[in-house]
Amino acid sequence: MSTLENNPDPDKELDRKKKELENEKLAVEIRNLSMERWKFFFGFVPVVGLLVTIVVQLSTFKFSKEQHQDNLQADLAAKYFDQFNAHPNDLKHKLSVSNDACNDQNLSIDVQENYCAKIDQLERDIVAQQKLDNLREEEESKQISEEDKVRVQEIDSLDALKEQKTEELKTIASIDDPVKSNSIKKEISSLDRQIDVIIDQSKVIQQTLAKTDSIDDAQRKLLGSTYSENSEKKALIQEESWFKEGYFRQFGETRISLVEFRGEVATISIKIINPKTDKVVEKIGSITLHVNEKESIESDEFEYEIAFLRIGSAGKNPFNKAVYFGYCKYKL
Repeated sequence: MSTLENNPDPDKELDRKKKELENEKLAVEIRNLSMERWKFFFGFVPVVGLLVTIVVQLSTFKFSKEQHQDNLQADLAAKYFDQFNAHPNDLKHKLSVSNDACNDQNLSIDVQENYCAKIDQLERDIVAQQKLDNLREEEESKQISEEDKVRVQEIDSLDALKEQKTEELKTIASIDDPVKSNSIKKEISSLDRQIDVIIDQSKVIQQTLAKTDSIDDAQRKLLGSTYSENSEKKALIQEESWFKEGYFRQFGETRISLVEFRGEVATISIKIINPKTDKVVEKIGSITLHVNEKESIESDEFEYEIAFLRIGSAGKNPFNKAVYFGYCKYKL
C-alpha cells in the first residue's frame, strides 16, 4: 500500500468534519425550533382557555341580566294587573292605573301598549257612567205619594220573602227533595203574582221600575265582566249576584248574607249551613266593604273572597238599592 493511501488528503478530512459539525448544528437548531413551537403551543393553550372562559362568562352575564330584566318586567306587569283589578268597578281608578302603566318605560312594549289602548275606552265609559248615575239620582229624588209609599213597603216585604224562597229552592234542589221543591216553587209564583198586583196599582212605581231597570241594564253592558278571580289560585266557585239588606245568597253550603247596608258601606257575613236542616254549621266571619273594595277570609281549607262591585237597582222595589257583589271560593 502506498503512502498516499495511508495518509488521506487533510483538506478533504477537514471539509468532512466541518460538514458534520454543520449538520449537528442544524439538527440542534431544528430541535430548538421544534421545542420553541411546542412551548408556544402550550403557552397559547391557557390563553385560549382564558379567552373561552371570558366569552362564556360574558354570555352568562348577559343572559342573567336579560333574565333579570324579564323577571323585573313580569313582576311589574303583575303589580299593575293587581292594581288595575283591585277596585273592580272603579273606572277612574282603572284609568289612573292605565295612564301610569302607559308611561312606564320599565314595562315590556306589549304590556305598555295594552294599557295605552285602554285609556280612550275608559274615558268614554266614565262619561257614560256619570250620565247613568245622574239619571238614577233623578229617579231616586222623585217624590211619591203616601199610598205609593205603603205599596213600596208591601212590595219590599214580599220581594224579600220571594228572594229568600228562591235561595231556599237552591238548597232543596241540592238534596233532591222534589216534594218540598215543588211547594217552594208554588210559593214563589204566588209571591210574584201578589207583587205584580201591587205594581199595577201605581203608574209611578211602574214607570220608576222600568226606568231603573233600563239604567241598570245599561250599567251592566257598560261594565261588562267586572270581577276577576285571583290568577295565582284556582277558583272552586266564581259568581256575581246582588242582594239587599237582610237578603242572602246560597252557593252550595255557603250562605252569603247582607247584614247591613248604609250609604256606600256593606257588611256581609259568610256562613256554612246544613242543606237538610237549614241550620248554621259554621260561622266563617264577616266583611265590611266600601264600593269597589274586596276582601277575603280564610278557614281551615278554603279562602272566601267578596268584592263590593257597585250599587244598583234590583228586584221589584226600585226605591230600595241593592248591593252587587262578586264571590270567589278558593281551595287552600
